[in-house]
Amino acid sequence: MSTRAAFEAERLRREGNTRLLITIGADELPGMVEDAERLAASLAPLAAKGFHSLLIKFADEGHVSVLPAAISRMLEFALADPVKAGGAI
Repeated sequence: MSTRAAFEAERLRREGNTRLLITIGADELPGMVEDAERLAASLAPLAAKGFHSLLIKFADEGHVSVLPAAISRMLEFALADPVKAGGAI
């Protein structure tokens, strides 16, 4: 079984909604930004199965400078009411 298939099988086994926040500085290495975008795109179809993900790219931020913004957004994401946010945040 592929890693993706195993992930989807485990996701289906669990009840309720699961949320994942993916953050990256837009000034990171191009490959890192592309990987984050591919990950988000590959996870998007799982929203129908209760797995909600959100990609946030922070403009003008790099590897270290993105941390304050990412931490702030992570707290907002973690503390948000998923019902009011439509499952995304």
